Amino acid sequence: MHIKKNVVDNIIGTLLNIDSKSKDNLQACLDLKEMGLRPELHPIPKASDKTYLPPASFTMSYMEKDDLLRIIKNVKMPDGYASNVSCCVKPQKRTIKGMKSHDGHILMQQLLPIALRKSISKKVAESLIELSTFFREICSKTLRVEDLNRLESRIPNILCQLEMIFSPGFFTIMVHLTVHLVAESKLGGPVHYRWMYPVKRYLHRLKFHVRNKAAPEGSISKGYLLEELLTFCSH
Repeated sequence: MHIKKNVVDNIIGTLLNIDSKSKDNLQACLDLKEMGLRPELHPIPKASDKTYLPPASFTMSYMEKDDLLRIIKNVKMPDGYASNVSCCVKPQKRTIKGMKSHDGHILMQQLLPIALRKSISKKVAESLIELSTFFREICSKTLRVEDLNRLESRIPNILCQLEMIFSPGFFTIMVHLTVHLVAESKLGGPVHYRWMYPVKRYLHRLKFHVRNKAAPEGSISKGYLLEELLTFCSH
């Protein structure tokens, strides 16, 4: 659950070039220069102590960012399927803020593959869509051993494709942990029996019962009792 959220934050932060979240920064370009990789992306010193960072293959223009954010903001989902992801989109600042774990889950598996098709180059979009497909298949309600074996052999290739696109700073420990998700599924079974999305949603529901912050437990118990009474009366 949190692995997917961190992977989504890396992707969105890097594509939209969000401050403090983008993995394509000066330090990443200096790392490439130190390792002798991708000379076309090495920083170029300019006058008055300024540095020019050449655009990478995944660098998006303002128009492409607007297209990506417009698709995510205008999406309509069934009631209860997900929270209002459009509230997290800030078109004026060209950023996405305030996403919860389940928002990242929906964004990675459902929205991102659609939004990237017309918003970025084909090579980058195909690699990210394959990563999204991997998460969607591993979160299926039914898992077969032959499918897991195929995914286990496929995920290293997907990460290698991403390594040829993104800078080394993109690959944090959370991105690396995607390699071990298949082995975890083989040991624990389908992930939807083990993740915490229903629990977190229920805790969020209880949080709304708090009216007196000096006594939160009493507010929750009173609100829960009233909800049970209304349910009983309605039956």
